[in-house]
This record gives sequence, structure tokens and C-alpha cells, in this order.
Amino acid sequence: MPHSFYEVFCELTKYTTKDEAFDIITRAKRGFLDTSKHGCHDKDKVYFEGFHQVSTHLENYPDDYNLLMSGKVALSMLLAVRELREIGDLLEPQYLPQQLIV
Repeated sequence: MPHSFYEVFCELTKYTTKDEAFDIITRAKRGFLDTSKHGCHDKDKVYFEGFHQVSTHLENYPDDYNLLMSGKVALSMLLAVRELREIGDLLEPQYLPQQLIV
């Protein structure tokens, strides 16, 4: 079922402000001549999926936050990053953004 600009906007307002929902859907539907058609911009889909995966991971493994913030680290790299920490070859961040700490 296609989700129009307005339908997605209404759904997003359940989770965020109207201004933020408008910004999100405007960005997601950019380039669409008919915003009632199914889909969104690929980049937004990939970013959203990544955000969801990392958020879910950190809910289950909050201690991995420092590891993920130690550089450009993908979830698939965590085993190797843990090993680096164990042998003392990982420099963990000293300063972390407080608003992001789970």
C-alpha cells in the first residue's frame, strides 16, 4: 500500500513534533514527482535502518557504547574491537556526548 506524504507525516507525528516530522518526510520524499507513491530516498532508508540497528543493539548491550564511539565502527566489527581493547591496542574515547549515552 502506497503511503502518501500526508500519511507518513501523520504517522511520524506520533513519535516526534510536527516540525521534525515535516523535515523528515520532506527529506525522505525528495525527488519524487508524486509523493503518494511508495518509497523514499535510498539514503534516508539506509540511515534509518542503521539507526534502528544500532539503537536496538545498545538497548541490549549498553556497554558497547564506548566501543562504537571509538571510531568508525560497524556492529559487525565489534568482536575485533573488543579484542583490540583486551590486548590494550584500543584507545577508547575520553569525552562522550552525554545526550547520547544510553
